[in-house]
Amino acid sequence: MDLPPPEEISMKQLFASSANPLPYTIEDKMSVLRFISICSVVWGHCLLDLGAAQFNFPYSQWYQALFLQLGRIGTINFFIIAGYFLGEKVQLFTLKSYIKHRFFSLILPWMIFLGIFVLIEMFKILTLKQVLHESIWFEINLFIRLVKSFIFDLSYWFVPASLFSSLILILFKKQVASFKFGIILASISLFYCVNLYYGWISLAHTKSFLAYTFFMWLGLTLKLNLNFFKDFIKKVRWMNLALLFLVAYILACTEGLVLLKIGLKDPFASTRLSNQFLSIMLLFAVLKSDWLRWITIFNPRKYTFGIYLTHCIIIALLTPVVYPLATSSMAVNSFTNAILLRLCFFVSILFLSALVVKLIKSTHLKFIFGK
Repeated sequence: MDLPPPEEISMKQLFASSANPLPYTIEDKMSVLRFISICSVVWGHCLLDLGAAQFNFPYSQWYQALFLQLGRIGTINFFIIAGYFLGEKVQLFTLKSYIKHRFFSLILPWMIFLGIFVLIEMFKILTLKQVLHESIWFEINLFIRLVKSFIFDLSYWFVPASLFSSLILILFKKQVASFKFGIILASISLFYCVNLYYGWISLAHTKSFLAYTFFMWLGLTLKLNLNFFKDFIKKVRWMNLALLFLVAYILACTEGLVLLKIGLKDPFASTRLSNQFLSIMLLFAVLKSDWLRWITIFNPRKYTFGIYLTHCIIIALLTPVVYPLATSSMAVNSFTNAILLRLCFFVSILFLSALVVKLIKSTHLKFIFGK
Protein backbone atom coordinates (compact mmCIF):
# COMPACT_ATOMS: atom_id res chain seq x y z
CA MET A 1 0.00 0.00 0.00
CA ASP A 2 1.04 3.63 -0.42
CA LEU A 3 2.31 5.15 2.81
CA PRO A 4 2.20 8.84 3.77
CA PRO A 5 5.48 10.63 4.47
CA PRO A 6 6.99 9.64 7.88
CA GLU A 7 6.05 12.94 9.49
CA GLU A 8 2.39 12.42 8.56
CA ILE A 9 2.05 8.93 10.02
CA SER A 10 -0.36 9.01 12.94
CA MET A 11 -0.15 6.95 16.10
CA LYS A 12 -3.21 5.01 14.96
CA GLN A 13 -1.56 4.17 11.64
CA LEU A 14 1.67 3.27 13.36
CA PHE A 15 0.00 0.64 15.51
CA ALA A 16 -2.10 -0.82 12.73
CA SER A 17 -3.45 -4.32 13.17
CA SER A 18 -1.10 -7.21 12.75
CA ALA A 19 -3.07 -8.29 9.70
CA ASN A 20 -1.81 -5.26 7.78
CA PRO A 21 1.14 -3.81 9.68
CA LEU A 22 3.29 -0.92 8.51
CA PRO A 23 6.73 -2.02 7.34
CA TYR A 24 9.48 -1.48 9.88
CA THR A 25 12.73 -1.42 7.94
CA ILE A 26 16.36 -1.33 9.00
CA GLU A 27 16.36 2.33 7.95
CA ASP A 28 13.51 2.93 10.42
CA LYS A 29 15.51 1.21 13.14
CA MET A 30 18.49 3.40 12.30
CA SER A 31 16.21 6.41 12.79
CA VAL A 32 15.22 5.02 16.19
CA LEU A 33 18.92 4.65 17.03
CA ARG A 34 19.45 8.22 15.81
CA PHE A 35 16.75 9.46 18.22
CA ILE A 36 18.20 7.54 21.19
CA SER A 37 21.68 8.81 20.35
CA ILE A 38 20.71 12.49 20.16
CA CYS A 39 18.87 12.12 23.47
CA SER A 40 22.05 10.69 24.96
CA VAL A 41 24.19 13.53 23.58
CA VAL A 42 21.79 16.24 24.78
CA TRP A 43 21.53 14.57 28.20
CA GLY A 44 25.32 14.53 28.46
CA HIS A 45 25.46 18.27 27.79
CA CYS A 46 22.69 19.00 30.32
CA LEU A 47 24.41 17.43 33.33
CA LEU A 48 25.86 20.76 34.54
CA ASP A 49 29.02 19.35 36.16
CA LEU A 50 27.16 16.52 37.89
CA GLY A 51 30.39 14.52 37.95
CA ALA A 52 32.14 17.20 40.00
CA ALA A 53 29.35 17.55 42.57
CA GLN A 54 29.89 16.14 46.06
CA PHE A 55 27.08 14.16 47.71
CA ASN A 56 27.16 12.89 51.27
CA PHE A 57 25.85 9.34 51.03
CA PRO A 58 27.46 5.93 50.42
CA TYR A 59 28.41 5.02 46.86
CA SER A 60 27.39 8.47 45.58
CA GLN A 61 30.01 8.28 42.80
CA TRP A 62 28.39 5.09 41.55
CA TYR A 63 25.02 6.80 41.31
CA GLN A 64 26.63 9.70 39.46
CA ALA A 65 28.40 7.30 37.10
CA LEU A 66 25.11 5.61 36.18
CA PHE A 67 23.72 8.93 34.95
CA LEU A 68 26.95 10.24 33.44
CA GLN A 69 27.27 7.10 31.33
CA LEU A 70 23.83 7.73 29.81
CA GLY A 71 25.32 10.83 28.21
CA ARG A 72 28.11 8.91 26.45
CA ILE A 73 26.36 5.96 24.87
CA GLY A 74 25.12 7.90 21.84
CA THR A 75 28.29 9.35 20.33
CA ILE A 76 29.72 6.20 18.78
CA ASN A 77 26.36 5.20 17.33
CA PHE A 78 26.24 8.43 15.33
CA PHE A 79 29.38 7.28 13.51
CA ILE A 80 27.82 3.86 12.92
CA ILE A 81 24.70 5.53 11.50
CA ALA A 82 26.79 7.81 9.26
CA GLY A 83 28.72 4.81 7.94
CA TYR A 84 25.51 2.87 7.33
CA PHE A 85 24.03 5.60 5.15
CA LEU A 86 27.34 6.06 3.34
CA GLY A 87 27.21 2.34 2.52
CA GLU A 88 27.87 1.35 -1.06
CA LYS A 89 27.94 5.03 -2.10
CA VAL A 90 31.50 5.13 -0.81
CA GLN A 91 32.56 3.68 -4.16
CA LEU A 92 30.98 6.55 -6.11
CA PHE A 93 32.85 9.40 -4.42
CA THR A 94 36.27 10.96 -4.70
CA LEU A 95 37.55 13.14 -1.89
CA LYS A 96 36.64 16.27 -3.84
CA SER A 97 33.19 15.10 -4.94
CA TYR A 98 32.27 14.01 -1.41
CA ILE A 99 33.17 17.38 0.09
CA LYS A 100 31.15 19.04 -2.65
CA HIS A 101 28.26 16.64 -2.01
CA ARG A 102 28.26 17.30 1.73
CA PHE A 103 28.94 21.03 1.65
CA PHE A 104 25.34 22.27 1.68
CA SER A 105 23.90 19.38 3.68
CA LEU A 106 26.56 19.15 6.40
CA ILE A 107 29.47 21.59 6.26
CA LEU A 108 27.62 24.87 5.62
CA PRO A 109 24.95 24.32 8.36
CA TRP A 110 27.74 23.44 10.78
CA MET A 111 29.66 26.62 9.87
CA ILE A 112 26.52 28.76 10.25
CA PHE A 113 25.64 27.52 13.73
CA LEU A 114 29.25 27.49 14.89
CA GLY A 115 29.44 31.13 13.78
CA ILE A 116 26.17 32.00 15.56
CA PHE A 117 27.40 30.37 18.76
CA VAL A 118 30.74 32.18 18.61
CA LEU A 119 29.09 35.56 17.99
CA ILE A 120 26.70 35.04 20.92
CA GLU A 121 29.59 34.24 23.26
CA MET A 122 31.62 37.17 21.94
CA PHE A 123 28.69 39.46 22.67
CA LYS A 124 28.43 38.10 26.21
CA ILE A 125 32.13 38.56 26.83
CA LEU A 126 32.53 41.99 25.24
CA THR A 127 29.24 43.53 26.37
CA LEU A 128 27.75 41.77 29.36
CA LYS A 129 31.10 41.27 31.07
CA GLN A 130 32.40 44.64 29.86
CA VAL A 131 35.82 43.38 28.79
CA LEU A 132 38.09 46.27 27.82
CA HIS A 133 40.06 46.05 24.60
CA GLU A 134 42.34 48.30 22.65
CA SER A 135 41.94 47.24 19.02
CA ILE A 136 40.14 45.06 16.49
CA TRP A 137 42.84 42.46 17.02
CA PHE A 138 41.35 41.65 20.40
CA GLU A 139 38.05 40.69 18.78
CA ILE A 140 39.81 38.69 16.09
CA ASN A 141 41.88 36.76 18.63
CA LEU A 142 38.82 36.21 20.79
CA PHE A 143 36.89 34.90 17.78
CA ILE A 144 39.69 32.46 16.92
CA ARG A 145 39.96 31.25 20.52
CA LEU A 146 36.22 30.68 20.75
CA VAL A 147 36.11 28.78 17.44
CA LYS A 148 38.90 26.49 18.63
CA SER A 149 37.22 26.04 22.00
CA PHE A 150 33.82 25.17 20.54
CA ILE A 151 35.26 22.72 18.02
CA PHE A 152 37.61 21.02 20.45
CA ASP A 153 35.61 21.23 23.69
CA LEU A 154 31.92 21.23 22.71
CA SER A 155 29.71 19.05 20.51
CA TYR A 156 30.68 20.87 17.31
CA TRP A 157 33.62 18.51 17.02
CA PHE A 158 31.39 15.76 15.60
CA VAL A 159 31.00 17.17 12.08
CA PRO A 160 34.75 17.51 11.32
CA ALA A 161 35.33 14.09 12.92
CA SER A 162 32.57 12.52 10.83
CA LEU A 163 33.81 14.23 7.67
CA PHE A 164 37.37 13.10 8.40
CA SER A 165 36.26 9.48 8.90
CA SER A 166 34.20 9.54 5.69
CA LEU A 167 37.18 10.85 3.71
CA ILE A 168 39.40 8.10 5.15
CA LEU A 169 36.93 5.45 3.97
CA ILE A 170 36.65 7.07 0.54
CA LEU A 171 40.42 7.31 0.27
CA PHE A 172 40.68 3.57 0.98
CA LYS A 173 37.45 2.59 -0.79
CA LYS A 174 39.16 -0.33 -2.52
CA GLN A 175 39.98 -1.79 0.89
CA VAL A 176 36.79 -1.00 2.86
CA ALA A 177 35.23 -4.38 2.12
CA SER A 178 38.29 -6.12 3.51
CA PHE A 179 38.11 -7.58 7.01
CA LYS A 180 41.84 -6.85 7.39
CA PHE A 181 41.15 -3.15 6.86
CA GLY A 182 38.57 -3.30 9.64
CA ILE A 183 41.14 -4.94 11.96
CA ILE A 184 43.57 -2.10 11.26
CA LEU A 185 40.94 0.50 12.13
CA ALA A 186 39.90 -1.48 15.23
CA SER A 187 43.55 -1.61 16.34
CA ILE A 188 43.81 2.17 16.01
CA SER A 189 40.63 2.56 18.06
CA LEU A 190 42.05 0.18 20.68
CA PHE A 191 45.22 2.28 20.82
CA TYR A 192 43.14 5.30 21.83
CA CYS A 193 41.45 3.20 24.52
CA VAL A 194 44.83 2.36 26.05
CA ASN A 195 46.06 5.91 25.52
CA LEU A 196 43.44 7.13 28.01
CA TYR A 197 45.52 5.47 30.75
CA TYR A 198 49.00 6.48 29.58
CA GLY A 199 48.53 9.75 27.67
CA TRP A 200 51.07 9.03 24.94
CA ILE A 201 49.24 11.50 22.69
CA SER A 202 46.54 14.13 23.30
CA LEU A 203 43.59 12.77 25.24
CA ALA A 204 41.09 15.22 23.72
CA HIS A 205 38.38 13.29 21.88
CA THR A 206 38.45 15.88 19.11
CA LYS A 207 42.06 14.96 18.41
CA SER A 208 41.17 11.28 18.38
CA PHE A 209 39.37 11.32 15.03
CA LEU A 210 40.91 8.03 13.92
CA ALA A 211 39.42 6.32 16.96
CA TYR A 212 35.95 6.84 15.48
CA THR A 213 36.72 5.83 11.90
CA PHE A 214 36.36 2.17 12.86
CA PHE A 215 32.74 2.71 13.86
CA MET A 216 31.92 4.45 10.61
CA TRP A 217 33.50 1.46 8.86
CA LEU A 218 31.37 -0.81 11.05
CA GLY A 219 28.20 0.98 9.94
CA LEU A 220 29.29 0.78 6.31
CA THR A 221 30.04 -2.94 6.72
CA LEU A 222 26.60 -3.43 8.27
CA LYS A 223 25.00 -1.94 5.16
CA LEU A 224 27.15 -3.97 2.75
CA ASN A 225 26.39 -7.22 4.61
CA LEU A 226 22.84 -6.49 5.68
CA ASN A 227 21.41 -9.98 5.16
CA PHE A 228 24.19 -11.54 7.21
CA PHE A 229 23.59 -9.10 10.09
CA LYS A 230 19.82 -9.65 9.93
CA ASP A 231 20.30 -13.40 10.29
CA PHE A 232 22.84 -12.89 13.07
CA ILE A 233 20.55 -10.58 15.06
CA LYS A 234 17.65 -13.03 14.73
CA LYS A 235 19.75 -15.78 16.27
CA VAL A 236 20.76 -13.70 19.30
CA ARG A 237 18.47 -14.41 22.25
CA TRP A 238 16.99 -11.44 24.06
CA MET A 239 18.07 -12.80 27.42
CA ASN A 240 21.70 -13.01 26.30
CA LEU A 241 21.59 -9.57 24.72
CA ALA A 242 20.04 -7.99 27.83
CA LEU A 243 22.68 -9.64 30.03
CA LEU A 244 25.50 -8.42 27.78
CA PHE A 245 24.04 -4.92 27.77
CA LEU A 246 23.82 -4.89 31.58
CA VAL A 247 27.38 -6.18 31.98
CA ALA A 248 28.63 -3.64 29.42
CA TYR A 249 26.89 -0.80 31.27
CA ILE A 250 28.39 -1.81 34.61
CA LEU A 251 31.84 -2.10 33.01
CA ALA A 252 31.46 1.34 31.39
CA CYS A 253 30.55 2.92 34.73
CA THR A 254 33.41 1.09 36.45
CA GLU A 255 35.98 2.17 33.87
CA GLY A 256 34.78 5.76 34.15
CA LEU A 257 35.32 5.67 37.92
CA VAL A 258 38.78 4.11 37.47
CA LEU A 259 39.78 6.88 35.05
CA LEU A 260 38.36 9.43 37.48
CA LYS A 261 40.60 8.11 40.26
CA ILE A 262 43.73 8.39 38.10
CA GLY A 263 42.87 12.03 37.40
CA LEU A 264 41.72 11.96 33.77
CA LYS A 265 40.07 15.24 32.78
CA ASP A 266 37.31 13.41 30.89
CA PRO A 267 36.98 10.05 32.70
CA PHE A 268 33.80 9.13 30.81
CA ALA A 269 35.35 9.67 27.37
CA SER A 270 33.45 8.04 24.52
CA THR A 271 36.60 6.28 23.33
CA ARG A 272 36.68 3.96 26.38
CA LEU A 273 36.67 0.30 25.34
CA SER A 274 33.75 -0.44 27.67
CA ASN A 275 31.71 2.39 26.14
CA GLN A 276 32.47 1.11 22.65
CA PHE A 277 31.22 -2.34 23.61
CA LEU A 278 28.12 -0.86 25.25
CA SER A 279 27.36 1.24 22.16
CA ILE A 280 27.48 -1.84 19.95
CA MET A 281 25.15 -3.67 22.34
CA LEU A 282 22.72 -0.76 22.02
CA LEU A 283 22.95 -1.05 18.23
CA PHE A 284 22.12 -4.76 18.40
CA ALA A 285 19.20 -4.13 20.78
CA VAL A 286 17.67 -1.52 18.49
CA LEU A 287 18.14 -3.67 15.39
CA LYS A 288 16.51 -6.63 17.12
CA SER A 289 13.58 -4.78 18.67
CA ASP A 290 10.23 -3.98 17.07
CA TRP A 291 8.56 -2.32 20.06
CA LEU A 292 10.56 0.91 19.61
CA ARG A 293 8.94 1.63 16.26
CA TRP A 294 6.69 4.30 17.85
CA ILE A 295 9.76 6.57 17.96
CA THR A 296 9.58 6.93 14.16
CA ILE A 297 6.56 9.25 14.53
CA PHE A 298 9.04 11.94 15.60
CA ASN A 299 10.83 11.59 12.25
CA PRO A 300 14.34 11.60 13.78
CA ARG A 301 16.09 11.66 10.42
CA LYS A 302 14.48 15.02 9.62
CA TYR A 303 15.11 16.76 12.94
CA THR A 304 18.16 15.18 14.61
CA PHE A 305 20.84 17.19 12.81
CA GLY A 306 19.01 20.42 13.60
CA ILE A 307 18.73 19.48 17.28
CA TYR A 308 22.44 18.71 17.29
CA LEU A 309 23.23 22.15 15.82
CA THR A 310 20.93 24.16 18.09
CA HIS A 311 20.97 22.48 21.48
CA CYS A 312 24.39 23.74 22.58
CA ILE A 313 23.37 27.32 21.84
CA ILE A 314 20.15 26.96 23.83
CA ILE A 315 22.04 25.32 26.70
CA ALA A 316 24.54 28.20 26.73
CA LEU A 317 21.70 30.76 26.85
CA LEU A 318 19.84 29.00 29.69
CA THR A 319 22.79 27.79 31.79
CA PRO A 320 23.33 31.16 33.57
CA VAL A 321 19.81 30.75 34.94
CA VAL A 322 19.86 27.02 35.66
CA TYR A 323 23.44 26.55 36.89
CA PRO A 324 22.95 28.51 40.17
CA LEU A 325 20.02 26.23 40.93
CA ALA A 326 22.14 23.16 40.14
CA THR A 327 24.83 24.27 42.56
CA SER A 328 22.48 25.45 45.31
CA SER A 329 22.61 23.76 48.70
CA MET A 330 19.27 22.07 48.06
CA ALA A 331 20.51 20.41 44.86
CA VAL A 332 23.96 19.60 46.21
CA ASN A 333 22.63 18.01 49.41
CA SER A 334 20.00 15.92 47.61
CA PHE A 335 20.97 13.64 44.76
CA THR A 336 17.31 13.20 43.86
CA ASN A 337 16.83 16.95 43.53
CA ALA A 338 20.01 17.22 41.47
CA ILE A 339 18.85 14.56 39.02
CA LEU A 340 15.30 15.93 38.79
CA LEU A 341 16.64 19.40 38.01
CA ARG A 342 18.88 18.07 35.27
CA LEU A 343 16.09 15.91 33.92
CA CYS A 344 13.80 18.95 33.65
CA PHE A 345 16.64 20.87 32.02
CA PHE A 346 17.19 18.04 29.53
CA VAL A 347 13.49 17.81 28.59
CA SER A 348 13.32 21.58 28.18
CA ILE A 349 16.43 21.71 25.98
CA LEU A 350 15.27 18.80 23.83
CA PHE A 351 11.81 20.31 23.39
CA LEU A 352 13.07 23.85 22.69
CA SER A 353 15.68 22.58 20.22
CA ALA A 354 13.09 20.51 18.34
CA LEU A 355 10.66 23.46 18.36
CA VAL A 356 13.28 25.86 16.99
CA VAL A 357 14.19 23.39 14.25
CA LYS A 358 10.56 22.79 13.31
CA LEU A 359 9.79 26.52 13.18
CA ILE A 360 12.84 27.37 11.09
CA LYS A 361 12.21 24.45 8.74
CA SER A 362 8.77 25.94 8.00
CA THR A 363 10.39 29.16 6.70
CA HIS A 364 12.70 30.14 3.85
CA LEU A 365 15.60 29.76 6.28
CA LYS A 366 15.29 25.98 6.30
CA PHE A 367 18.41 25.76 4.13
CA ILE A 368 20.54 26.45 7.22
CA PHE A 369 19.86 22.88 8.37
CA GLY A 370 20.98 21.41 5.06
CA LYS A 371 19.02 19.50 2.48
